[in-house]
Amino acid sequence: MTQDIGGNDTGAINQSLALYERNQVWKIASYLKTYLEEYEDTKVYLTCPTFQTLGETIPREIRADIMKSYNADLAISIHIDSNANPSLNGATAYITALPKYNSEMRKLANELLTNLTKLGINSNGIKLRHTESNDGYYLDGTLLDYYGIIRYPTLHDIPIVLLEHCYISNIDDCKFIDSAEDLKKLAKSDSDAIASYLNLKKKSNEERNKVEITRDTKIEGTTLSVLNNIKRYITNVLAVETVLKLK
Repeated sequence: MTQDIGGNDTGAINQSLALYERNQVWKIASYLKTYLEEYEDTKVYLTCPTFQTLGETIPREIRADIMKSYNADLAISIHIDSNANPSLNGATAYITALPKYNSEMRKLANELLTNLTKLGINSNGIKLRHTESNDGYYLDGTLLDYYGIIRYPTLHDIPIVLLEHCYISNIDDCKFIDSAEDLKKLAKSDSDAIASYLNLKKKSNEERNKVEITRDTKIEGTTLSVLNNIKRYITNVLAVETVLKLK
């Protein structure tokens, strides 16, 4: 999962409610990871594994390299939208324009949005956005996607959906993100959609009780060397990507 803010960048802010996109999307991603790992043959990675390690700004291509290092089957980019117009509201999903993944990611995006509407969030639909500088193409001649967090994973053959859950700038939408319980509902909504799309099966109670405990190792330094240091950036990203690996 990815949250495209971090470090000194808090993302969108609702000052009156003291809500920060960075904080809320990290929580959604963490809850989503927990829910998804209740399913068989599924491993979930966060590109930012702990709240304390939101860290410095890491280029999106580096995060895509991290996904590739996990041989990820799918990635979800977790977001909360914002606009100067406070009347704008609802959820929006962005997918790649590349035909190879467009139709399948449209199916997943539709399931994600449908589930969010069941919580009372309006759907703004599924959108594409090409690069505006016409400066690059996929191998099949399709113009590259505008958003780097869609473009770079796609170049690595990792399908991805960018999901804007609601608007932090809309007072009514904020009721969906202003408490832990509300954020868990969003994560459960996303988890159910992903599980349905992938046709996942829940683990048995015995399997769920087998908890694998791992500890993160703090690594100092700031050098951006993909080949030699890719693992270090797993704890220093600005986005919480949910990266799924099907066993």
